[in-house]
Amino acid sequence: MNGKTYRELYDIAVELTGSKFDAGQLFTHITAKRAQHLPFIGDKPAPPDAERLLRKMCDQRRSGVPLQYLLGEWEFYGLPLKVGRGVLIPRADTELLVDCALELMKEIKRPEILDLCAGTGCVAIAIAAHRKDANVTALEVSDTAFDYLTKNIALNSSGVYAVKEDLGVYRHLYPLDIITCNPPYIPAQTISSLQPEIWYEPRLALDGGKDGLDFYHAVSRLYKPQLRDGGWLCFEVGIGQSAQVAQIMEANGFTNIFTRDDLGGIPRVVGGAARCRI
Repeated sequence: MNGKTYRELYDIAVELTGSKFDAGQLFTHITAKRAQHLPFIGDKPAPPDAERLLRKMCDQRRSGVPLQYLLGEWEFYGLPLKVGRGVLIPRADTELLVDCALELMKEIKRPEILDLCAGTGCVAIAIAAHRKDANVTALEVSDTAFDYLTKNIALNSSGVYAVKEDLGVYRHLYPLDIITCNPPYIPAQTISSLQPEIWYEPRLALDGGKDGLDFYHAVSRLYKPQLRDGGWLCFEVGIGQSAQVAQIMEANGFTNIFTRDDLGGIPRVVGGAARCRI
């Protein structure tokens, strides 16, 4: 399988994946050339082993392996993040959680931030990148995810402090200004009915219990006492969960509860204050 040009390689990728986006990403990953440059390089010979590698990755993609896992890296909030088996893939929707946290801490000097269920560290690292004065801690319990978390902190030269601990037992040393959390929120019985791509991601990062709300109950109860007066807890929520999460927070004494919609108009973030802010 030698002698292919760059254009022929790209066409093979499109045919095998059925997606120009996926084909372009895999083509660039294998050849270090961008698909938009094909008018200039299309007729030039590609490296001898490129076709074999490209076909292998396209076959994996077609079988359901997430594109992000195949690439080994994905962008979040303009930052590069290492990803792979055993860690949740950062989604664009989660950037709204960062937006909300940054807005809430706008008037706070040297804010104390805790990100729960940190995974790759996407939320914590993005916050730290935009608030150099913040003390940001990222909490993660999974061995594999924690490894990615620490790699991504190093990759981005971030000042985030990583802690490997269960959120049920962790206690922060200082009163917190902001807590962010993108918890597992998929109802356990529905995971098997989701698209096959999701099955490759760690169940630990997906399974939110029978109704998908287990972590919202636990975090609201356990972490309200760790917030300073006027401190905020902000959750990412699944489709159709915003009203229930708001009720959970209200039942645990949170006030000034708000929701924010993602770019698709879906309520995606729910937050509340540990005390009514005047």
